[in-house]
Amino acid sequence: MFFVPFCGDYVFHYHYRIFPVLESGRFVGIIDVRSIKGVSPADWPTTKIGAYLSDPSRYCVLDPRVDAADALRILLTQKSSKGPIVRNGALLGFLTPSDLFKLVFLKRDIAA
Repeated sequence: MFFVPFCGDYVFHYHYRIFPVLESGRFVGIIDVRSIKGVSPADWPTTKIGAYLSDPSRYCVLDPRVDAADALRILLTQKSSKGPIVRNGALLGFLTPSDLFKLVFLKRDIAA
């Protein structure tokens, strides 16, 4: 995918800073909009986003079977704001520490 549809269809539409990148339906990585800010808008029509994928060592990929406490530990240890949840190459979603905190409070409220 080139920058023009990526920025127009995703960045400017959803206003997120991090996006998953899929190729033929399979998760291939994450792109952080901060990594593309040095690319001139004049080059957007001919520049592909693949060269700007985040370094995989800077984020964690979570297995959907991971325990919530382990997922939170992984996210906080990696200092990741979001962790893609991937099974057999398919992106299932993203998990954030705030999602997990909400789950803890929900369980606490139900148990009270």
